[in-house]
Amino acid sequence: MYVCPKCGKEYKKDVLRRCDYCKKVIGCNYCLTPGTLEYRYCDDHNPKPKKDKGEEILKFIKIFNTDVAPDEPLYKHTVLQLTKIANEEEGLNKIINIFKSETERTIDSDVLIEGLIDVFKNVRSDAVIESIVEYIDNSYRNDEFAHLSECIGLLFEIKTNKAVEKIRELSGYPSVDIRKEILDVLSEISQDDKANPEILKIYNEILAGRSDYEVEEIYDLLAHFADIDYRVRDNAVRELAEKDSKKELTGFLNSSDPQIIGYSIRTLALKNELKNNDEENKAEKDEENVINDDIDDVDAKISECMKHENEFVRESAILYLKSKGMYDKIFEAITDNSTNVKISALDALIEGGEHAKEYVAQIQEGDNEFAKNYMSNEEMRYAENVKREIDLHDKYAWDFVNYDKESEAIEEYNEILKIDKNNGNAYLNLGEVYSKIYRYKDAEECAKKHLEINQDSAEGWSLLGRIYNVKGMEKEALDAFKKSIAIKDNFLSRLFSGEIEQRTKNFDEAIEEYKALLKIKDIANIRLRIYEILREQDKKEDAMDELQKGIDAFPDEIEFYKDLSTMLIEAQRSSDAEKLLRTAYRKFPYDAETSGMLASALFQSHKYSESEYIIKKLFAENPDVAKSGGHAVLHEILGMSLGEQGKIAEATKELKTAHRLDPSLGRR
Repeated sequence: MYVCPKCGKEYKKDVLRRCDYCKKVIGCNYCLTPGTLEYRYCDDHNPKPKKDKGEEILKFIKIFNTDVAPDEPLYKHTVLQLTKIANEEEGLNKIINIFKSETERTIDSDVLIEGLIDVFKNVRSDAVIESIVEYIDNSYRNDEFAHLSECIGLLFEIKTNKAVEKIRELSGYPSVDIRKEILDVLSEISQDDKANPEILKIYNEILAGRSDYEVEEIYDLLAHFADIDYRVRDNAVRELAEKDSKKELTGFLNSSDPQIIGYSIRTLALKNELKNNDEENKAEKDEENVINDDIDDVDAKISECMKHENEFVRESAILYLKSKGMYDKIFEAITDNSTNVKISALDALIEGGEHAKEYVAQIQEGDNEFAKNYMSNEEMRYAENVKREIDLHDKYAWDFVNYDKESEAIEEYNEILKIDKNNGNAYLNLGEVYSKIYRYKDAEECAKKHLEINQDSAEGWSLLGRIYNVKGMEKEALDAFKKSIAIKDNFLSRLFSGEIEQRTKNFDEAIEEYKALLKIKDIANIRLRIYEILREQDKKEDAMDELQKGIDAFPDEIEFYKDLSTMLIEAQRSSDAEKLLRTAYRKFPYDAETSGMLASALFQSHKYSESEYIIKKLFAENPDVAKSGGHAVLHEILGMSLGEQGKIAEATKELKTAHRLDPSLGRR
């Protein structure tokens, strides 16, 4: 009989209502009104607001403390209700106090702090700023940065003078992680190809060499900055070149990071050019030469950079040498092993005019054919510089793709096509980007233009095949993939061909494609697909052989053990299944499904005490598994094992738990 705790009525069938959250029985289907919050939640978890704000806040905090998934309706409802309370002064103060208690680590709940941050995002009041900064302080002291990005982002969202002031303070924080987060947020809100002024201020302060910065930390931060949007970065270089930061920049020449060295040299070169072009600054220039006694040392150090292994550093050094008129050093670079460096040196000599005349003459009279041709052939110079410009746009585009900035990458590839309308690689890469953002019509057009230029492109046919596949044109997709493979056997074309053949029930062809794919790269998932096809064809022995091959090739891939054990049990090879499951259990002792399968196999073999031991051990080491409805069957197996051993009370308890967690399980 089922007794309703609310109305006291008894029922022969289970018509009791349980709280959606904690599963506690709250009434029956007849004494609760469908559609109301009381119908779904117990008193502790009912999110309906009450008059006592303090009591209501604590109730919501209690919900957060019990690890609610952020996408659950109850979580969202709780945030909404807390936001309403937070817009009242008394309620906001109470919430801030609880947030502060979290910063002191008296509450161990990520879900709670995420919930309170969501509340603050909706409130955006100056009143929350100090508590957020306090949280950041505690994060730094405890070396915990899980919610750092959200907190810094929240300060930017508030957008009051007080919030901006705190951001400025954080930009000088000793923690590199915090300064990186600030630069990340700033870079994301840059607009119109202009450097965000806050980035430039923070970057310039870093270069100013604050006493509380460690040199290695500055290098680390600059290396991070070098990866930000190149338009922001290049504007920052120009901004810094106009400021008195030479002393600090020269210190960065000792960095181990070529990006830092390169951009420091470029900034110094730009500073020299700005000085050289401003005749009104002659007196200031003379004064600077007096102040910087080590200027010759800097020239020598940058000259040494021409031997640096990094091409970007060597190219940057040429810019500096040109700004100083050191053409003798530039002349030495015309034999560099990098074409880009050689061209940079030759361009610098050509632009040097009278000052570089003697070195140009040496080239024309010498035996360096590349240099002579470049100097005398204007068309070659134009072609090489066009190629360099295209390479630069291509590099920027790849950077944007890697940072998931697809619109900027599209701009860069279109710039390449403005320079060279028959650039097949640009069409191919542009098609890949369009495909990534689901603009399949544009992607298809790019793929076809690429193939018009490069008919024997395996990559082009593969891209076109993937586009046709998405559009449901399976016959055309397979044809494109076959053309791609005929030109060059490749992973993607084999993979998608196999998927199409499998989807259209052409199993033999699918297996053939997958096996060919394994010769390119052995992948666990592909072996599992072959097993699935063989099993669907009822080729059980072949399927088991494939799973054993999977175990041999991927001994740490648990799915092979589970699937093969299942097939062995179905084939009534219980001892083989048990042996394999014992091996899997030793390798994956914390996997609930593996433990459950072994416990079930042991129960079937009448090894009840061992079955009991495995499940109890799993529950003791993983309390969440013991409470999960998804693993209710483990309680059932445990209950039956206990029952077979005569432990009736324990068995009854476990079977009741199994039924409570999953009512579909029968009581025994």
